[in-house]
Amino acid sequence: MHETTIWTDAERAPLVSSILEVMGELIGPIGIGGPRTAEVDDLARFLNCPREDDLRKLAVERPAAFMLLAARQPILPEELAIITDQATTVLTIEPLAADFAESNTIEGVLHNTNWDQCLIQIPAFQQSPGFLAAFESNDLLGHEYLLNFDSCGRRECGSLFARLFDAWQAVLKLTDLPDQIDASVTGPFTTPPDDLCQLSGRMAVHARFAGDCAAVLTISDQSFVTRRHLHVVGTEAELCIDDWCCEMQLLDDSVEDRVEQTSADSAFVDLIGAQWRRLLDRPAGTHNQNPPDHHALALACCLTCLLSTRTGQPESPRNLLAMNR
Repeated sequence: MHETTIWTDAERAPLVSSILEVMGELIGPIGIGGPRTAEVDDLARFLNCPREDDLRKLAVERPAAFMLLAARQPILPEELAIITDQATTVLTIEPLAADFAESNTIEGVLHNTNWDQCLIQIPAFQQSPGFLAAFESNDLLGHEYLLNFDSCGRRECGSLFARLFDAWQAVLKLTDLPDQIDASVTGPFTTPPDDLCQLSGRMAVHARFAGDCAAVLTISDQSFVTRRHLHVVGTEAELCIDDWCCEMQLLDDSVEDRVEQTSADSAFVDLIGAQWRRLLDRPAGTHNQNPPDHHALALACCLTCLLSTRTGQPESPRNLLAMNR
């Protein structure tokens, strides 16, 4: 059993309860933290765990193998430093950096350790069984000239920013950085916000890459059904991927490869549970599958999407990266 501490809020306390139920006896909660709300208090009483409203105190007095960050409000970089100094692996539903300044600060407090070793966003599409199987055989596609990524779900199951960041991390495993991004968003605001964490609603993204490659992303945190699906049309084959299944269709209509877990559930909590269980089975230090700058590139694409929604024009992530250097 792996000891786990939890930081959550009122909105996601029910989700945490469901996650713990899915994980069963594989993990053992030893502390519950979060803002002083009835929902978090009730969760702590139900689990018979000590209750804290100070994240630093929770991390130091009850160091654990894992800390699950479920609250929508990001924690501070100095709080993350305290957690990781306890050799605790942080699992977070929300990205912890919403701009380059925050990203650079987090890189500093992690002491040059790769993010993927101690700070893991869940559930990550690039760590799903379907994507992992597809990534091993994507050289059969030829040139990937069209990608279509669809990621939708309810607000409590990941913010719009979380889904957008997750989508770009997956897309950038198959492509280079796009030259231009054109994005639009509709949501509960008159003008798009200037902070990724404040995004909510439905976003459509069109990205142009060098050569003949393009990508279309549709992202929503206001859908009733959780779904993530990536369709790649290449010159030699087509690849269809969801969380549990991937299928490669060659131009001669033959199915080259198909991987599927037919008994798996696509509910948000089941996706979290599946990735967490794989982490428990991993040999030490083997989770990292991203290059060192992968987080920065994905964040640059997210920030470019936000900028495009505000200007109404295509924008370049390369320009944003150049300004950050």
